[in-house]
Amino acid sequence: MNKNTVSKAYGLLTREGLLDVSRGRRARAAAPDRRARPAEDVVRGELRRGLEPALRSARMLGLQPERVIEAVNEELTAFYQMTTARVVLVECNRIDAQQYAGDLAALLGTPVSWTLLGTLETAQSADAFVVPYYHLDDVGGRLRDARVVGLHIAPDPAVLLNMLELAQRPGARVGLVCGNPNSAKRFARLFEFYTTKRIEIVHFRDSTATRRLIGRCARVFATPEAFAAVQKLARKKGVVMFPERIDPESLGPLRALLLDLRGTGLARAGALVADAGPRAPAVSSATGS
Repeated sequence: MNKNTVSKAYGLLTREGLLDVSRGRRARAAAPDRRARPAEDVVRGELRRGLEPALRSARMLGLQPERVIEAVNEELTAFYQMTTARVVLVECNRIDAQQYAGDLAALLGTPVSWTLLGTLETAQSADAFVVPYYHLDDVGGRLRDARVVGLHIAPDPAVLLNMLELAQRPGARVGLVCGNPNSAKRFARLFEFYTTKRIEIVHFRDSTATRRLIGRCARVFATPEAFAAVQKLARKKGVVMFPERIDPESLGPLRALLLDLRGTGLARAGALVADAGPRAPAVSSATGS
């Protein structure tokens, strides 16, 4: 299984009180008296973790508790009254599409389907198509009558920092294997803003270049799409997953659109694009997982 999927599963089981995870120790089943946590306790813990940064900002800005409570109640009411819109995420490969659709669904609290760039013309009708900024040119005029919302996808900060720190070491050779030539070019431009040190980048479809990189680099990173293939080639040499994450700060326009759709009935009609083919697989379906 994908390491990110395993990590999410461990996190969920820990939050639900089924696992005890401590630094320096292996994960263990929680004691019986901690396993029967009511759903309300689980939700309260999630709320505490999610609300704390916003509450700290509110206090720093001088907002009184009564005004904060009023704002929370307004957001809570808007969320539960929101009509479920049909949101479709567009990506170029299945692995990233599945991950981003799942992450976006968790961030929005609404189901999100996905479709691939290559099958965009046969995608299901939707209220909004969500496209990473780096794919906006690829979509171009292919969704003329649809609402298209851009989304910022960025490398995982912890993994990116690890890569940059390794590249700073004297004589270090660090390499990244990407899923396709376009992503290799994109990361090459991105790294220019972060470091003057050389980070070798290839795409795994070029098997000769990939083998050379694995042979000469002390530390090899790989994007999720390329990870399994690179790990197989690397054998005993460790390969680090180089995932990307949705930037929550870029969700403002999409959230605003979904709120606008709440009372219009468009989300129920789903009439932005004529239904020209089979439905894109939902994240929770067998074909989209």
